[in-house]
Amino acid sequence: MSKIFGLIAIALFQTTCFVYFLGHFSYLPGTDAYYYALQTQSLLDFGRLKVPDGGVLYYLVAAVSRSGLSIETSFKVALAAVYGFYNLGFLLLVTRFKEKTRPLAALLWVVSGSIVAFHVIEFPNLSMGLVTIPLWFWFLMGGHKRRLLWLAALLIVCAFLHPALVALVFMFIATVYLGWIISLDALKRFPIKGFVVGMIGAALALVAVMLKWPGFGVRLKSLAWGQPGLFALGTATGVPFDIKVGVLFFWIFLVLVFLGCLASGSGRWTYLMAAALALPLWPDREGGLYGVGGRLAGLFVFLALPLVALVCDDMGDRSKVFAWMQAPRTVQVLMLAFIAVMVVLPIRLQGYTEMLMSNDYPQYEKVVLVLQRGDIPMLIARRGLDFFYSYRLRRDAFHFDPEPNWNRAEIWRVASRITPEEVAFYSSPSCVWGEAAKTIDDTDYVLVREDCWESLRARLNPKDNPDLYTEVWEDVENPSQPRPAFLRVRHRNAVERAFPAFVRGEH
Repeated sequence: MSKIFGLIAIALFQTTCFVYFLGHFSYLPGTDAYYYALQTQSLLDFGRLKVPDGGVLYYLVAAVSRSGLSIETSFKVALAAVYGFYNLGFLLLVTRFKEKTRPLAALLWVVSGSIVAFHVIEFPNLSMGLVTIPLWFWFLMGGHKRRLLWLAALLIVCAFLHPALVALVFMFIATVYLGWIISLDALKRFPIKGFVVGMIGAALALVAVMLKWPGFGVRLKSLAWGQPGLFALGTATGVPFDIKVGVLFFWIFLVLVFLGCLASGSGRWTYLMAAALALPLWPDREGGLYGVGGRLAGLFVFLALPLVALVCDDMGDRSKVFAWMQAPRTVQVLMLAFIAVMVVLPIRLQGYTEMLMSNDYPQYEKVVLVLQRGDIPMLIARRGLDFFYSYRLRRDAFHFDPEPNWNRAEIWRVASRITPEEVAFYSSPSCVWGEAAKTIDDTDYVLVREDCWESLRARLNPKDNPDLYTEVWEDVENPSQPRPAFLRVRHRNAVERAFPAFVRGEH
C-alpha cells in the first residue's frame, strides 16, 4: 500500500508543479492561447464558435467559466485538468506493472513530465486525446472482453477529438491486433488476405474521413518533403533543449527495446514499436516544432513512454535481454536517477517559459488601449496580437493579408518598425500625412490604413531600400501572406459579411 501511495505522490507532485508553473504567467501561455479564449468568449456570448473548427477544449473552458471564473482562469483550470488526467492514467497503468518494473516506469514518467506539460499548453486540443494513451494500454493489460469494449469506446471518442488522432488510433489498432495474432502463433490460421483487404479498406475510409475534415485535406496536399522531423527538431533554433533531449532519449530507448524484442523472438509489440519509431521521422520542410514532423516528434513521447514501460514489464521475466532492468542494483540506480529528475522538474518547466509566453503582451495592452477609442471594422495584425485584440475588444482582426474583395479604405493595420514618415514618402498622394499612419505611443507599432500600406509595398524596391523592403515583405510581425487554402476551406460555411474573416456574433 505504501508503494501505491508513492506513485500517487508522483502524480500529485507533477500536477502541482504544473499548476504552480501556470500560476506564474500574467497572461495566458501558449502561442494561440488567446485564440482559445476568443473561441470560448464567442461560445459564452453567442452559443457558437467565432471560427468554425473541430476543437473540444473551448467547450471545456466554457463549462468551467460558467461556474463564475474568468475565461483566463478557466483556461488554466482546463489545462491543469488535462495534465492531471494524463498523470492519473499513467498512475493506473503503473499499478498494473510488477514491482520490479515500477522504478523504471516512474523514472520515465518524470522524465516525460516537462515535455507533456509543454505539449498540453501549446497544443491543448490535440493533447486532450493524447493524454488518454496510458489508458489504452491499461485496458489492454486486463485482457477481458469488457475492458476491450471500453477501450474501443475510448478510441472512438479520441478519433473525434482531432484529425491526427484518427490516424493514430488506426495505427494502434492495426499494429496491436497483428502483434496479438502473431504472439498467439495463430498466423497459419489467420486470414491474411482478408486482413490486408480490411486494412486497405479501413485506410481508404480513414483518408476519406480526414479529407472531409474542414481544411485538413487541403493542408495535407500542400505538404512538401524535407528533413526528418527528429533531425529537424534537434537542429532548430528556439526549441528548448529539454524537448530536444527528451524526444531523442525516448526514441533511442524505444529503438533498444525494439531490438531487444527482435532478439528475444517476441512479436507482440514489435509492429506497434516500429510504427511509433517512424512517427518522428516524418520528413517535413518546415522544421522545428510547428511542422508536421516536429508535431509528430512531440506526439511520439505520449506513445513511447507507456509502450517502453509496458514492454519492459512484459518481457522482464521472459527474456534475459530485459532481465537486467529489474536487477536489484539496476533498481537502485534507477531510484537515484528518479530522485535527481524529480528535483529538477520545476527547473525544466521554467525552460519553456520564453517559448510559451510572448514578451510583447505589455505592448499589446497599449495597442488595445489606444485602438479601443477608434472605429476599426477590421484590423490586420501579427499573429497573437490579432487574437489578443479580438478577445479584449470583441472586434475582428486578421493575421493574413486582406481578402481580395475587402475594402482596403476601411481596414487598418498595426505595422512594426515602420515610421509614419516612411508611409507618407512611399504611399500615394491620397494618403494624407497624419491621417493615413499614426504612431501608437510607447510601442514599436504604427497604425496604417491598409490602402496606404499596399501603396507603400507596391512602390518599395529591394535595391533602393533593402532594410525597409525586408521589414515590410519578409518580417513575420508584418503579415504579407494570403490566407492559406486550408483555412479558406475551413471557413467556407462562414456567414458572409463585409469582412468574413470570422463568423460574427449577433446580439
